[in-house]
Amino acid sequence: MASASDTLSLCKILSESKRIIRANLHHFQALTALFILPLSLCLVIYPIIFQPTLPSPSESTKSPNQYLVTTLFSIFVSLLSLCAFATISYSTYNGFYGEPVSLMASIKSLFSSFLPLLSTTLVTEFVTVLIFIPSMLLLLLVYKWLHGHFLTFLIFTILVYIVLLMHLQVSWLLAYAVVVVENKWGYEALKRSVYLVKGNRGVALSSVLYFGVITGLFYFAFYGIELRSWAFLVYMIFGSFYLSLFLLLNFVGIVVLYVYCRDLHEGLPLENTKNWPLLK
Repeated sequence: MASASDTLSLCKILSESKRIIRANLHHFQALTALFILPLSLCLVIYPIIFQPTLPSPSESTKSPNQYLVTTLFSIFVSLLSLCAFATISYSTYNGFYGEPVSLMASIKSLFSSFLPLLSTTLVTEFVTVLIFIPSMLLLLLVYKWLHGHFLTFLIFTILVYIVLLMHLQVSWLLAYAVVVVENKWGYEALKRSVYLVKGNRGVALSSVLYFGVITGLFYFAFYGIELRSWAFLVYMIFGSFYLSLFLLLNFVGIVVLYVYCRDLHEGLPLENTKNWPLLK
């Protein structure tokens, strides 16, 4: 096991993540089948079934049923993602130290971490909305003053908003790991994540970009597949499989990054787990 005092890099995070997965392969396969594979299947199928098309004049807006399905789908995927991250984080943290992992123990960890994870998600969304609202109000206020340059101002505002969201995503990358390991939630977990990421923002950013770009390319490569074509069946099978592996590596990598960042900031030996009784 490498020391966290060495140069921290994305390659080290990925290497350590793969080591943990290989050491507990059957355990992570079971968790993947229970949580990540259904999640991947939803993410693969939904954009194809409900992919946007150019509306006809008589169908210029979405029907209420489509909005309802989209809302229910988003809620289901969000809850399933929390379940997947909670169980995998529990197993990853124990596996990092070479401790035995149990499928039942990982599933039972949901009882103590699901609601804190959900609360942290709600706080995150609330803060994001608070940032979004002033931007929209500013656009409305300047609209009548910038008729000739409104498009330029709109593009500038969108770019600023994207950069700000990326900054928050990097700063809050470890928040869910904090919730599972340290039993903190909400704003306290977000604040703790900001502290741990400090000094390692480059690694956190590279992790976000690595998984984000590959996921984006994954969807872009198969965009426009017809629902009834043979390519859809192939995409559904292989796409779900590879996306599951990719999400598993992502979840494990976040916890590994958390452990290294915690050691770098607080000088805790990587072999010591006594400070975090939640997982004991």
